[in-house]
Amino acid sequence: MPKMRSLILAIYLIIISLFASYNCNEDDDPLVYEMDDRVIDFTTQGKWLIMFYAPWCGHCKKLEPVFEEIGKFYKGKMMNIAKVDATRFVKAANHFEIKGYPTIKFIYGKTNVNFFGERRKGDLIEFIKRADAPRVSRVLHQLDFENTKHEIQLFFVLIIKKEHMNSTIKNEFFSLAEKHFLDAYFYFALPEHVVKTAKVTDSPRVGVIKDNELELWDSSKSTMEEFVKLEQFPTFCEVTMTNFYNLVDTKKTLLILLVNLDDHSKLHQTRKIRQIFKIYAKTKKEDYHDEFVFGYSENHDLISGIAIWSLSTPCLFILNTTSFTYNLVYFLDSDNQVKEFSVEKILNDFRNNKLEVFGGKSVFRTIRRPLWEIYRAIIEMFVEAPIISLFIFGLPFGVISIVFYFLCCMDSNDQPENEEVHESDMEDEHQYYLDEASKLHEQIKAKEYKNLVNGEQKMIKIPTTSKKDQ
Repeated sequence: MPKMRSLILAIYLIIISLFASYNCNEDDDPLVYEMDDRVIDFTTQGKWLIMFYAPWCGHCKKLEPVFEEIGKFYKGKMMNIAKVDATRFVKAANHFEIKGYPTIKFIYGKTNVNFFGERRKGDLIEFIKRADAPRVSRVLHQLDFENTKHEIQLFFVLIIKKEHMNSTIKNEFFSLAEKHFLDAYFYFALPEHVVKTAKVTDSPRVGVIKDNELELWDSSKSTMEEFVKLEQFPTFCEVTMTNFYNLVDTKKTLLILLVNLDDHSKLHQTRKIRQIFKIYAKTKKEDYHDEFVFGYSENHDLISGIAIWSLSTPCLFILNTTSFTYNLVYFLDSDNQVKEFSVEKILNDFRNNKLEVFGGKSVFRTIRRPLWEIYRAIIEMFVEAPIISLFIFGLPFGVISIVFYFLCCMDSNDQPENEEVHESDMEDEHQYYLDEASKLHEQIKAKEYKNLVNGEQKMIKIPTTSKKDQ
């Protein structure tokens, strides 16, 4: 019995030590692998999210903590998170055709996709999901369709019967999914799988699930690709660098509520205004759907870059995507209280041209844009690296200031030939020479007088004789 207890205790200790060893090794694994040129060989196996960076790049430094969070999220999962110094490992940079920093790539087998969105944890995770997902996923049954609606909320679906699997619509749908897989999710299902959402009798039919409803594509109004481009956005979407140009392609008027959720002094007012617009966008969709797209944005650089000036928040930025003119509506008074407003009235004022118009494609804006970009670049440089920026800009200005100081303050006795001389200056100069001549004349006269007196004294002098001579 004691031997049995000893054996059990020994086995228990071995298990504990192995478990501890495993945990220790797991903790020692880095969240983000620092790779070299061998990344070319490593990426032939497994899934990889790789950041190619430069040590001096400010955007790369900002992205590092985000990549650490991505590493934590995917720790223990079948996803490798890595970074490569593209300035050191040129072979890897050339192999993956790196043109700028940071460049983020998802690599899995033959899939090699660049990330162009907002560099945030949520956006990167969503990018990985879309890049890693099948281009078109199959709905297995009715419950699977309902779960997909709950999880994804917006996706395109091909509703098709088994006997129509070779149709041209099905081929076109799969082709569009291959082209737009980073913009939206694509599924195909049998009619009986979607019966809870809508009864579809025709086959094949293409539609979009949005706000828990199925909206079917009308081939008489648009092509399938136009339908995908127009309907890929939520009813009240966040406007980012990822989707902005896709929104412009819709040719609809964009109503973008610019907010700053980091400004706690206006946080309550901002949330109230955003909620009003969100409710209106979802409840009045049929009234404005063909004309407007509603959204909000926290990206001040994006919206200010379009306006070419800094905008205060919260405000409504109304962009005409054909003429690139825009209107601004502000909601707070001088006391930072929300003024009375109606979304319906704002839309009517826009339609009736009652709002002040800015922007456009004038020559003035064409000249102003590069100046604005230079200004933003300089400000960003000082924010990212103030000491280096001060040296870069301060040294030339210091040299120029010294040069101008010596040019402006150095005495000069020579007057340029073409310098204009004022009449009073000429009179003063003439009088100066007259005074000098008069002084010289007086000196000469005094000298002549002195010589004359000395000569006369010599002529008058009579020599004296002694008594002996007499």
